[in-house]
Amino acid sequence: MFQFEDRRSKMFLLAAAVLAVVLISFLPNQDVFILIKVIFLALLIGGLAYGIKAGMLDMEREEDEGEDTTDEKGDSIVDLSRGKGIHLTTVEDIEHHFDLFLETFLPLLKQILVANSVILLLVNFYKKKFYLRAHHTDQPNLLSSEEYFELTEGLPALILKSQQPLLENHLPESEHLLPYYKEKGGAKSFMGVPLFFDDLLIGILCVDSRLEESFSDDDLSILTELSKILTIQLASSNKLYEYETKNWTTQFLFNFSKRLMELRDKSALFSFLEQELPKTFGGDRITISERLNSETGRIIRVKGVSRELEQGMEFPLNDGLIGWVLRKNQPMMVNDFDKKENYIPRFFLEEEATPEYKSLLAIPIARDNEAQMVISLESRKSNSYTEQQKQILETIAYQIAAFLEKVEIIEQLKSHNLMDNLTGLGNERAFRQELNKEINRSREFQKSFVLELRKFNIPRAELDAKLQKKLIEEILSFILPSDHYKDYIFRLENLTFAILWPEKNLKEIVGNIQASIQQIAEKRAWADGFVEEVFVHSGVVQYPDDGKNMENLIENARHALRKSQARGANKVEIFEALS
Repeated sequence: MFQFEDRRSKMFLLAAAVLAVVLISFLPNQDVFILIKVIFLALLIGGLAYGIKAGMLDMEREEDEGEDTTDEKGDSIVDLSRGKGIHLTTVEDIEHHFDLFLETFLPLLKQILVANSVILLLVNFYKKKFYLRAHHTDQPNLLSSEEYFELTEGLPALILKSQQPLLENHLPESEHLLPYYKEKGGAKSFMGVPLFFDDLLIGILCVDSRLEESFSDDDLSILTELSKILTIQLASSNKLYEYETKNWTTQFLFNFSKRLMELRDKSALFSFLEQELPKTFGGDRITISERLNSETGRIIRVKGVSRELEQGMEFPLNDGLIGWVLRKNQPMMVNDFDKKENYIPRFFLEEEATPEYKSLLAIPIARDNEAQMVISLESRKSNSYTEQQKQILETIAYQIAAFLEKVEIIEQLKSHNLMDNLTGLGNERAFRQELNKEINRSREFQKSFVLELRKFNIPRAELDAKLQKKLIEEILSFILPSDHYKDYIFRLENLTFAILWPEKNLKEIVGNIQASIQQIAEKRAWADGFVEEVFVHSGVVQYPDDGKNMENLIENARHALRKSQARGANKVEIFEALS
């Protein structure tokens, strides 16, 4: 408004100036009038110059204001856009991003084709059913409350079978033609096209109308072309989903294995599982059960609303779901217990019902093709667990089985007094058994081997037994990664260890022993705030040159070790050099 009035004033002034020029031109050519003409012409030129400059400044100001307005609008659009701030870093983010795409795409498709409903059906290969993934409709009250439909039902089944687009403009009133409607008469015209991913039919895009003859062949072509946009978006989301899932799975299994190896016994394992699995996979109750015999199981741990279930309770294997998993050695996944006619017991036929738990995932832990334990997760939400989660838990079950087998072997060693309780290595009894086996094996195959006795000297450790224990643990962190296989290292007494080098001779191994000792000598042991220098002594013998039997080998090795101690720190003594 103000710009318009300003422009009108300028036009008026221009017209007045032109009129003044015309009138002054009629003045006579006398000196006085000529002076008047010159002065007026100067004023006119100055006024025009000023007006032109002011007009240019106004134009620049308007352009700047226009740019500011555009920027403000642009910022507003960006701020209000649903796409702003989307970070595709998790599976949930990817799913949300695809939902946003559908919220835009389906209404646009409905408007272009002048339809009443647009329905996206995806094929759930695990359930072998159609899944109602998304819809946009004028008649939501007519849609079925069911999310899954049979693959053999209605017009979508024809498209699935033929893998070709379908156009029907005269639909009879039948409740089975379009299974996503809960009653017949939902539509009179229908179009549907198949959706493909990697040459696999993964879904059907459906469009319908309440009027007959609503669609033409051109409409079907348009639907086919637009469905390709949906397929591209679905493929992109799926690729990113696979990438994110693979990364997450790899990282999770790596971290799980790492933490599992840090555990020492079954009790630590069960505490770890009942804390980590519900947090990672979701769950409001976790139970860990074991097989006692062919007819009975026992609850080891239960965490969550348990009613009368408690730790140590025994249950028959023929009553509930957990017993079935133990008997059949098969995983079980239940998506929605509410859809079952009756309550399905977990452990006992007469157990107190827990209807608050809607879904379950139970995985067996097997040994020798027989389930020995079951881990079950239950959630208050329906459809809480996926096929992928089931596969990950099955992988975890194999790791747990290997861990339990290791723990069992360790317990057997302890029961036979073959293990050193402080270090977890074999003790002197285990060393003598293994040395005797190595002598017999080497004699049979005419092989040699090397026996090394290695003693660590830490002054403070000789005075403080508690400190000695911690320093020994520190020393093991030095020796185990670099020296040899753990099965061939034994703790004899205090800070003395025996190391067997199978199928080796002194010439090829003595250099490695000296290098290992030098590496350890350069380290410092740390315990309770004390930093201690480590001195190492080593005595070595070779079978059969330095002894034909076990006692001779051990005595000669001790002789070499004493000689090493007499010579000073970090020395290797070979027995044959003493004779």
